[in-house]
Amino acid sequence: MELGLSSIKCLQRKLLKNNSNYSHMKSFIIIILLIVGSLQGNAQKIATDQRLSGLDKEVQNLITQYHTAGLAIAVIHKDQVIYSKGFGYRDIEKRLPVDTNTIFGIGSVTKSFTAGLLGVLEGNGQLDLTDVPKKYIPELSFYNTTMDDCIQLHHLLSHSSGVPSTSTESTAVLFGSPNKNELVTRLQYLPPTAAVGEQFIYNNLIYTLAGIVTERITSKSWEQNLSDLIFQPLGTENTYANVFTASKDIDFAYGYAVDATNTIKRVLPEHIPMRSAGGNIYSSIEDMAKWATVWMNEGTYNTTQVLPKSYVHKATSPLQKMSLDTTQPIRHYGYGWMTHTYEGYPKIEHSGGISGYTSNLAMFPSEDLAIVVLTNQTGSSIAYNITDNITNRLLDIKSSDTLNHEIRYSNTFTIDPVNTPTTLNKEHLPSQDLQAFTGTYYHPGFSEFTISYDQGTLYAELPFTKFRLEHHQDNIFIDHFTEEMPLVYWNFLQFNFQANDTGKIDHVLINVDEEPVIFKRVR
Repeated sequence: MELGLSSIKCLQRKLLKNNSNYSHMKSFIIIILLIVGSLQGNAQKIATDQRLSGLDKEVQNLITQYHTAGLAIAVIHKDQVIYSKGFGYRDIEKRLPVDTNTIFGIGSVTKSFTAGLLGVLEGNGQLDLTDVPKKYIPELSFYNTTMDDCIQLHHLLSHSSGVPSTSTESTAVLFGSPNKNELVTRLQYLPPTAAVGEQFIYNNLIYTLAGIVTERITSKSWEQNLSDLIFQPLGTENTYANVFTASKDIDFAYGYAVDATNTIKRVLPEHIPMRSAGGNIYSSIEDMAKWATVWMNEGTYNTTQVLPKSYVHKATSPLQKMSLDTTQPIRHYGYGWMTHTYEGYPKIEHSGGISGYTSNLAMFPSEDLAIVVLTNQTGSSIAYNITDNITNRLLDIKSSDTLNHEIRYSNTFTIDPVNTPTTLNKEHLPSQDLQAFTGTYYHPGFSEFTISYDQGTLYAELPFTKFRLEHHQDNIFIDHFTEEMPLVYWNFLQFNFQANDTGKIDHVLINVDEEPVIFKRVR
């Protein structure tokens, strides 16, 4: 009897959870001895396509150039995994290697799962994608009645609701809450940037709203809905909808970034409940190959209909044009998928990027081809580089602008001591002493934060973190982190304090949207 690698991993997890039981551990050792030979046989089941000859070496070279911790790749052709392999490390400090069951954050590829939930519920007759969200969330209101009446579930999934992206992202991250349902009461205070259905506006928080719709219909959490309606029918063994649960798995990949000396540094995982439905799934390359197969097979995996066939066709259709710029290549968005052409081939894909991870899943339906790349590097373009490299090999594309990718990845930054004094720009001094800026400031679409002063340093205390403020000029201050945070790229805020007619500071403008948002002083 030959056991597959995924079965071995499953046994290992179960036994490690009960490692105090000596007989179990003894049995596990015996099993390992019995299947050592079969592991080699299992590895040989995936015959490498000759067109991928030399790929391993190229990937290793890219890992060196990008200073990448680790990654995993799967290539699926005509329902068969023709290439599946891990590279580098899931844990650099302990030198633990990546394998095909290693768990990475997939970031925004999560959106295809969340949208898929609504597809399943529509197939079950529990909703219609032309319904307005308010039908399932009665207390929900958008900025005006036109939006209330016109925004459909369809618009949530295709990023065409008109609700702005920057302000919702700031609401989720900088002013986030452990209770994602607070989003429902905040949306009415966020003015639109486009009419409903008029423009593509990428929006993580609106996907959270879609996830809440599934919860109201089923009376189960988004996480449980994923498990019941997608993970279990698909037979995934290494996929989680929560970073804390995923990180307990023995094959979890820690997230990394690169510092100024090109040294790989571990970063904190991202846990932002208010945008979980847009990016909080963690999965392995083996499980993601199954997910890609579902989409390539009109919703089925093996003989199981995971997603309705009609939904798969709709979700991968060009529903919303992504750019109004006629000089740019034409790209459209469906439901959790982007559609366009690559060197003349129709392509469906989505990428993902969260703290510590970058992913890419690309499909070429006319060629029955799918490619998945998962990495544990922040803000990296290596996943796209590898995807295009494999695509060019398998589709015999000799010359392409994508053959020479710019090497891009996010860097960590140095945090100065928390008590670094707020030094004033003497040529453009603030209008008042620093203590005059202290107080609590509030906006109903974002919540509140506090400005405090302690021994020469001005601070901004947000729900997300505590910033040390640096004086820029006049009454404008710039944020600086005071502690290690998961989002290495959130360091851009300007606090522009304003005084009333009596000279008292009574509000502050912060650049959390396309136009600065006014936070009024309430205490």
